[in-house]
Amino acid sequence: MGRPRKKKSERIFYLSEWMDRLRVKPVDLARGIKVTETYVSEMRSRRKGQPSPDVLLDISEFLGLSVNDLFTKPPDRGTIEAAQALNPREIAALGRLIERIDRRGGK
Repeated sequence: MGRPRKKKSERIFYLSEWMDRLRVKPVDLARGIKVTETYVSEMRSRRKGQPSPDVLLDISEFLGLSVNDLFTKPPDRGTIEAAQALNPREIAALGRLIERIDRRGGK
């Protein structure tokens, strides 16, 4: 019968996309957050409703992301690789730039 319909207020959960970008295997996530591989597969395919807040926190901590990140499509692999190559000074400068943009309302 296909995927269950998404409720209008429900945000898209990008677990599968983040796992692919970060090269995390389902078995590793399942072990890391103490759930079954079947449950991870159901979350990835969006066959289940959104996980509980506790599971969301466990996933975000395991992946090193915020919970909000899990509901945001990940950047392409090239962007991630470029970010991983930044040194601490460059990361700090980028952080200041992002804060400045946020203060101006994204303009």
